[in-house]
Amino acid sequence: MRSKYIIRRVERLGGRVVAKAGKGSHTKMACGCSTYKTTVPKDDNVHPKTCKSIEIALAPCFGDGWLKGGR
Repeated sequence: MRSKYIIRRVERLGGRVVAKAGKGSHTKMACGCSTYKTTVPKDDNVHPKTCKSIEIALAPCFGDGWLKGGR
């Protein structure tokens, strides 16, 4: 799964980018209430375990299965 897809999915669900380094390798994301935050690596192929970790980190705000729900 691409990082662009994850970032776009978070933004469509009401999340936002908290910090984005210009040449950095990660993007910090938060859900709409800003209580739950996570880091998304900038990569064309994010490891499945990393995707699961991102999904778990934001699940209290977006619900279970939010990452794969839009596919």
